[in-house]
Amino acid sequence: VRELVHFMKDSGVLTLDQDSLNLHEVKLPDSVINGEVLTRTSIMSISDGVSYKIQVLTPQNHRIISSYEPWKYFEAFPEIWQRKVFIEFLDRFHYTWKEL
Repeated sequence: VRELVHFMKDSGVLTLDQDSLNLHEVKLPDSVINGEVLTRTSIMSISDGVSYKIQVLTPQNHRIISSYEPWKYFEAFPEIWQRKVFIEFLDRFHYTWKEL
């Protein structure tokens, strides 16, 4: 369990930005076609999925960090590193829980 707490502190899980963690669209690099600059955005939407939440309780604070369908959105947008940190914490938590 100590390793999990250390990972949570060292990886920045406690400071993840909720908005960045739940991005569902990413701006793609601009393209130039016939001298015209085209701006594109990749958007993904899941209609029926699962949200995962991490609740952190301390004597000074209560924080809930959540992500909707983190694995699926990470597959679509791997450049959003916050989601990768969130997923890694969930994986470590599940592994630690099974070992108790």
